[in-house]
Parts: sequence; C-alpha cells; structure tokens
Amino acid sequence: QNYVLPTVFVGRTLANMETQAAVLVNNLDAGRQVASHLVSCGCNSFVYVGTSQLKSGEDMRFVGFKSQLAESGADFDPNNVIMANPDSLSDSRVQIKETLNRLPKPVGVFCYHDMLAVGIIGICNRYGISIPDDVRLVGFDNLALCEIVSPPLTSISYRFDKMAMSVIELVFSLIK
Repeated sequence: QNYVLPTVFVGRTLANMETQAAVLVNNLDAGRQVASHLVSCGCNSFVYVGTSQLKSGEDMRFVGFKSQLAESGADFDPNNVIMANPDSLSDSRVQIKETLNRLPKPVGVFCYHDMLAVGIIGICNRYGISIPDDVRLVGFDNLALCEIVSPPLTSISYRFDKMAMSVIELVFSLIK
C-alpha cells in the first residue's frame, strides 16, 4: 500500500490490498467451458475434484462448472464433489475409486488443477478404470506434464497473451 509506482498484480490479489489493480484468470468462465466440453463429449455423470484448501463456494471454477451443467440440463449430484488434499490424493483414493465406479459411464471429471488430475490418472490406472472410455478427465493449468502422462491430460490453459495485454493496459492507465 506504500508503493508510489503503479502496481498490477498478476494471477492473484493480496489480502487487504483489494484496491490494487490485478489481472486474474476468469475461473468462472473456465469452469463453464469445461462443463460444456464434457457435456458435448457425451458424459452421463459428472464429478468435481477440488482442493481442500478452498470452500466450494469460494471456488469459482466449481461454481462455473456446476452452473453450466445446470444450464445444459445435466444433473449434478452434490455427492460427486471430492475435496482432496492437493499434496496427496492418498486420503481420497478410496472415495474417488468408489465414486467413479458407481456412476453411469462415461463420467466427466473436472479437477481444480493438473496435479489432482494426474493423481486421478494414477488411481484409474491402478484400478482398471479406462480413460477415456469410462472417465473423461480435464485438469487446469496445462502444465508440461499433461503431455507426458498416459493417457495425455486435457487441460485448461491460461491465455498469457491476453493477460499480458491486460497488464500493460492497466499499467499505462495507472501511469496516466
């Protein structure tokens, strides 16, 4: 708050600094895009794997996902939300396996970030759940590992070009 120079935060805002300019990812729209994609892929049921560090009402990816499923006429059971430890899926492995096995196939799964999705791939491989026949999986961040896991992971990526242009425009407006 003591900076005299124009400051624009990229990717997140700081607590008690809401007055500072920031360029953020549109998580609501990203969640909506994933839901539309999974519906268009013929999924019969849907699962959201979030991070236990966020409450579902604060997770705009989940909010967008759930609202687009509703607009698409797809049923979403609140029991199909799994809040996992982002550092390890071991605590949630049984819940994930049981959820994926009990739902009508194919199951559309959206993970809060790619590392959770990679964990889901491991669980599916371990228990003979086929990707993409049984589970259609989407992550978030488009990390480099998306291309090297088997099968490769579909993931939402940031539009760095648009974010960079927004940052530049904000900085110039603050300078003026």
